[in-house]
Amino acid sequence: MTDREIDDHNTIRWYENGRLHRVGGLAVEFSSGGSIGELHRDDGPAIEYANGGKEWWVDNKEYTHGEFILLQFSNGITINE
Repeated sequence: MTDREIDDHNTIRWYENGRLHRVGGLAVEFSSGGSIGELHRDDGPAIEYANGGKEWWVDNKEYTHGEFILLQFSNGITINE
């Protein structure tokens, strides 16, 4: 089951089966900078900031963009960016 939560700072968090997770989109959408708990996204940046900055996270570990692409390639995942 997928649930959406919006806090007092207009940060949107998507949960699937009680875990922070979203297929096909960002699990956390910030109206301003910040980060929370476990971060993960298989098909793109886990965080995209309003200023254009991006962060790539898999299993709560941060990667550079290049490292992320290599990780996904080695796992057989195609990234459409």
